[in-house]
Amino acid sequence: MSHADSRGLLPIGRLGRNTIAGAAGLVARACLQAAYLIVLTRALGADAFGAFAGAVATATVVAPLAGWGAAQLFVQHVSADRDAAPAWWAGALAQTAASGVVVALFVVVVGAAFGGSGLGIGALAMIAGAELVALPFAWATASALLTMERAGLSALSLSLLPACRVIAVLALVLTGDADVGTVVVAHCLASFAGAVCVVALSAAAGIRPAWSLRPPLADSLAQGTPYAAGSLASTSYTEVDKVIMLHQLGAPAVGQYTPAFRVASVMVLPIAALATAALPRLFALPDGAARTRIERAIVAAAFVYGLLAAAAMAAAAPWLPYVFGDGFAGTSGFAVSLAAWIPLVALHQSHAAMLTAAGAQARRARIEAAGLGAIVVLNLALLPRFGAAGAVYALLLAEAGLAAACVFAARRLRRAA
Repeated sequence: MSHADSRGLLPIGRLGRNTIAGAAGLVARACLQAAYLIVLTRALGADAFGAFAGAVATATVVAPLAGWGAAQLFVQHVSADRDAAPAWWAGALAQTAASGVVVALFVVVVGAAFGGSGLGIGALAMIAGAELVALPFAWATASALLTMERAGLSALSLSLLPACRVIAVLALVLTGDADVGTVVVAHCLASFAGAVCVVALSAAAGIRPAWSLRPPLADSLAQGTPYAAGSLASTSYTEVDKVIMLHQLGAPAVGQYTPAFRVASVMVLPIAALATAALPRLFALPDGAARTRIERAIVAAAFVYGLLAAAAMAAAAPWLPYVFGDGFAGTSGFAVSLAAWIPLVALHQSHAAMLTAAGAQARRARIEAAGLGAIVVLNLALLPRFGAAGAVYALLLAEAGLAAACVFAARRLRRAA
């Protein structure tokens, strides 16, 4: 094998190893999230769980703005220059904290103005702190560790915060104190405990901030704006339906729909692992045959996995009420329909990662912003007519449009290169 061939295969090998490690971390995180979901649904019942899930969705619909692209900036700048890690890690920590607090306050103010989430402003404030201040530190740390080729620790960092949440809610159940109010408090405290553990892990791994070298906050916020906008559009479209559903159909509908959606979200986690592991490699590679091979491998692997995961979810759907409880009989039907969403996510996310790595983040942001707008309009139109099933129809239509647009844009960009 020639030197050029071995050099071309090396990034693929590393990509595969990082993807496996990232997927392992996401699988462990998914198992913890599944345990958390099962304990909550059984402890709270469909109506109370629906109110809690609606409040979480109210906060997480703007969660991509917490961090304001800090994690992506670390990947972008450190992938090609490891010596820049201390400066950009300091910038990531400062930017994540500042933007998270501001976004959380925004959610609380908007919630107060429009009647909250059904649990009250105090509960919404605690959930916003957990989802918009604590959780972004975990994602930033996982991304930074993966960029620094510490894939195993990156995988571990993904599990620490959800593990703290599971321990907290299990403690409530075992003491007989599990109601929606105590669950909110435990959710908040456990999230901040998990964030402290994750940041401590990054320090133990040798990623320490150089505060005197960090980029000016105004500059990093400006650089992070395209990432924040793109992340808002690419992520929030999966949460906004539950917020609309909560206000139009009430907590019981959210309670039946959300477990099925969370199961589907767990099934797409390996796709996210692949895209996350690929970005540092794609950023570091120039246009050429090696990069094209990696891009094609990413798309093929994501889509094949998506088909298999869809079949597995459809097969498991009839058993979900036995897992979540008798009050969740309607969840099975939603799960069967949502199985079709997984291959569409595979096409969307794999091609969207190609756009980001090619410097077309603004184009990706425009596409996904259009998708967010479409899903809002579709939910407003379909929920009154079809009930909670309208959210499934809206999601499938919007995801199909996003997948088609990203495939078209990525292929057009490749031809122009």
